[in-house]
Amino acid sequence: MQRHYASLSDEALLDINPDDLVDTARACFEAEFRERQLNRQVELYADEGPLVEIAEGDDEPGWLEDGVEIYSGVIRAGAAAAPDADHFRTTLEAAGIPCHLEIHEEEPAEPVASEATHRWRLVVPGKLNLQATGILQRDVFNEEMEAGWRAHLEALTDEEISAVNPHTEFCGLFDQIDRVTRAFKEELSRRGLR
Repeated sequence: MQRHYASLSDEALLDINPDDLVDTARACFEAEFRERQLNRQVELYADEGPLVEIAEGDDEPGWLEDGVEIYSGVIRAGAAAAPDADHFRTTLEAAGIPCHLEIHEEEPAEPVASEATHRWRLVVPGKLNLQATGILQRDVFNEEMEAGWRAHLEALTDEEISAVNPHTEFCGLFDQIDRVTRAFKEELSRRGLR
């Protein structure tokens, strides 16, 4: 498991939510995170051009007060492009999930080139929180995770890869699927629904 996290790029590692990991995986993840001395803040965009493309008439939606932040990051002066807030928003909109992108200017204590200039947050209606998170996971982050997994597998010897079982390596994901499916079926049964 430690090799898997070591094989990931910094961006891919930053995309992982440690709260979604089982204890063993979380320990490996956190060890790699500390070793690289990464900052949980996500960088975005360079100084050139608009911070993100915001559609005209993008007023605050009526549901915003009860909305849930599903992703956020900072924009640093001169930063290279990183996970793209506008891409996250258009991904959700393409899936029919209403969302709102907020950008607020940061006021640093001292003008330093690497300081955050803005903070952004992507908000969705509260009742669509889990669905929106799942869509971003599937349509944005899973591709990077797959690339990291493939790189990990390629680095293994024939003997090592013969001992690998995806159900063991990703037992937390399989367990999560089993648990949410079981809870859903039990709730349907409790209500007398099919």
